[in-house]
Amino acid sequence: MESKDFVFSDDVTKIFNMRFLLERLKEEIIRAGEVKGCFSIILIDIDHFSAIADTYGRMAADEVLRFFAILLKDFVRKGDIVCTYEDDQFAIILPDADAKHAIRCGNRLLDLLEKKEFALKSTGKDKLKLSVTMGVASYPNAGRDAEELLDNVSHALKQAKQKTTTKISQYRSLEKEKDERIRLNFDRFIGRDASLSLLRASIEMISHGGVKAYFVTGEIGIGKTRFLLQAMSYAHLIGFCTFYERAFAQKVSNPYFLCKSLLEDITRMFEPQVIMQVVKGLSVWRAGLSWFAPDIFGKVEVDEMHAAEPKRPDKHYLYEAITRFLGEISHYNPLFLFFDDLHWAGQDDIELLQYVIQNSVNSRMLI
Repeated sequence: MESKDFVFSDDVTKIFNMRFLLERLKEEIIRAGEVKGCFSIILIDIDHFSAIADTYGRMAADEVLRFFAILLKDFVRKGDIVCTYEDDQFAIILPDADAKHAIRCGNRLLDLLEKKEFALKSTGKDKLKLSVTMGVASYPNAGRDAEELLDNVSHALKQAKQKTTTKISQYRSLEKEKDERIRLNFDRFIGRDASLSLLRASIEMISHGGVKAYFVTGEIGIGKTRFLLQAMSYAHLIGFCTFYERAFAQKVSNPYFLCKSLLEDITRMFEPQVIMQVVKGLSVWRAGLSWFAPDIFGKVEVDEMHAAEPKRPDKHYLYEAITRFLGEISHYNPLFLFFDDLHWAGQDDIELLQYVIQNSVNSRMLI
């Protein structure tokens, strides 16, 4: 065996290691770029591997790794590359394969493991059924270099491990801007599934941090509200606090009708001590909350709130106070804020929402 084989070989499994994986990813990126092609990577985590090591010992754990490495090499296509990644993780590079092909490959692996039973030779009698969780990422959509691809496929794996309904998750590249527009052609039911998948991916990402805004457009009666209520139900299932606010056609619009309605609903949803703690932590911004909605925040037992009525603050101060309040509340639970019939909303509500979207930091909100 040549010296370079030792450099690129994993000590336990004798298959390619992470160093080789990085080099091969760089080669695949160059090749795919030249032909404007694609390839995918699957990152595989053996479920409960630490429990196997704790129960049966390190020798048995290494035996499991060797067994799984052999199984993967026999399973993949000719030309696919199997590598170790971390202690209990493996990676497969699938040249010329898009994300759909990689997902199908992952599902076939899950089916295979359902039928397999592994006898531990090191213990003499114990048998194991292995299960795995997988993340999928594809070039060029999920990254333009090896490091970015590995970061994103690791993120997809993390998402899959947090779910209870699936064992494989695809990294979905989302635009960096906080403002996005989804145009839905529901008259022919074109784009509904893709848009819902995009929203679900955003919801899962926002649960870990960030702010995202979507404007859903389309003709009256094509199901925009029903579509967003589906997404809102999903957000609720994974731990979001969800709020539905609706604008109405009014001859005389109450200032900040939508945003005041939202704040009122938030104070009803969260425990009073949570609201009190958040408001206390806002320091110089408390007066803005008090002026904006005295009937809501005037009831919070904070000394400054019971002072004489403050002069009307400038818009920036007011909007920043609301933005910071929403950001602090989102630390307790991520927020899904659904504003329906925005075409009826007053300009003041629109301006405030735009400010929140553009200036929120350290928050967890999907609007």
